[in-house]
Amino acid sequence: MFLFNDFDLPDMKTQDIESYLSSFPNYEVNLTEKKYVDFSLCRIHALLKKMCDPQEALTIVHVAGSKGKGSTCVMVAHILKAAGYVVGLYTSPHLYRLNERIRLLRPEQDKKKIRVASGQVLYDDEIAAEELADVIRALKPVLDGSRFHPEQGYLTYFELLTALGLYYFREQKADVAVLETGLGGRYDATNSVDADCIAITSISLEHTALLGTSLPAIAREKVAIVKHSDQRVVLAPQSSDVLHVLQSYCARLQVNPIMAQEPIGGQIVKSHGSGCGQVFNVQSSRGRYKNLFLPLLGAHQRINAAVAIELAEQLKALSFKVHPQDIRQGLSDIFWPIRFEVLQHAPVMILDAAHNAYSMSLLAQDVQDLYPQRKVYALVGFLKDKNVQAMFDVLSRFSDEIIVTQSHHPRAYACEEMDVRLAKNMVSLMTIKNVEEAVECVLAKARPEDVIVVSGSIFVVAHVRQYMVLKNA
Repeated sequence: MFLFNDFDLPDMKTQDIESYLSSFPNYEVNLTEKKYVDFSLCRIHALLKKMCDPQEALTIVHVAGSKGKGSTCVMVAHILKAAGYVVGLYTSPHLYRLNERIRLLRPEQDKKKIRVASGQVLYDDEIAAEELADVIRALKPVLDGSRFHPEQGYLTYFELLTALGLYYFREQKADVAVLETGLGGRYDATNSVDADCIAITSISLEHTALLGTSLPAIAREKVAIVKHSDQRVVLAPQSSDVLHVLQSYCARLQVNPIMAQEPIGGQIVKSHGSGCGQVFNVQSSRGRYKNLFLPLLGAHQRINAAVAIELAEQLKALSFKVHPQDIRQGLSDIFWPIRFEVLQHAPVMILDAAHNAYSMSLLAQDVQDLYPQRKVYALVGFLKDKNVQAMFDVLSRFSDEIIVTQSHHPRAYACEEMDVRLAKNMVSLMTIKNVEEAVECVLAKARPEDVIVVSGSIFVVAHVRQYMVLKNA
């Protein structure tokens, strides 16, 4: 393992930061090395204590779920920014740089959305390399001293980043921190906080080897971020078996959760820029919002918006001043790439981070609703710990041709292992290991009126976005 005791901290550069952080065990790279019973909050609790518990100085919104938790976090963060608050936003994973995970939204920031990929800034509010270096420099003795504990084991990469984010938000005097859980909920590093407001978004089968093989089992892990009756809880619409688990758990803690309602309508419109969005109505527990514009497509994003609105309204009880115009402005300001992102129009290229069968089925429905009777090419890559067969079953129902490629991520599903029998209904299937070659292949095949859907793995989708942005620059 690389040691940094003699590291030249005053001249720490971006690659030095990444090398230092990567010297901590990173189970995002290989989840098969970790058993769920090995996850623990002891290490991050101990680290945060050495940092003087930065989370205790923050009002915290905590979001768990299988689908839409990142989008919901981004939505509520932008609503609070529009209301005049300084908002810390912590999400995962990142697309290009780990800096994307730690963002500070300030009301005075301009609304410029920087969409350049790879090595450059994706968000104008993400933590700068210099700021991250300053944080590591200030905390390095504590971090090195917390690297290993004889009984608790090694501090992990995700635990470290979570603690750094909380510390940074406190030092920047954020009014509120919005946290997305990483894996599960009960033992996720973000559950080291005592959140003020909590949301559970849509729950579906994911990480079954770690979280459980049924929806109720996964729901029990997600809802464990709820700890006591002083917390305000919002639940997204769920299947009946999941809803029973969530409501029963809350009842035991004497928590009365708010149920987000399905939004009304969903008209697709052109945004102020070159992209598309949707207009819809939301009936919340405290009011009705008409003709909200969201620059994200998909029915599930309307539900995420309803959850975010309920969260914002719950913060009013904590003396946050959030007005209807703040909700309207915040939702319209969102930039959240590769979530049904239409990157080009002739042929249409849709980038979506769907990575399980449920999210893939939502993507399929949105594609069929928005682009009926179009020929669809699916350019996909997978991670080997996912249920590839289940995703292929969905893909084969709405795709005319499937091209499988492979990211550089260590957990990538190898193209060589792809079984042609996975393709159902005689769908044409081919494999091209190199992502950029796969992109050029599908572009050569597609006519201007066709649709290209890029999905299956966030790492493949991010690679395709990077290549296309730079190609068209």
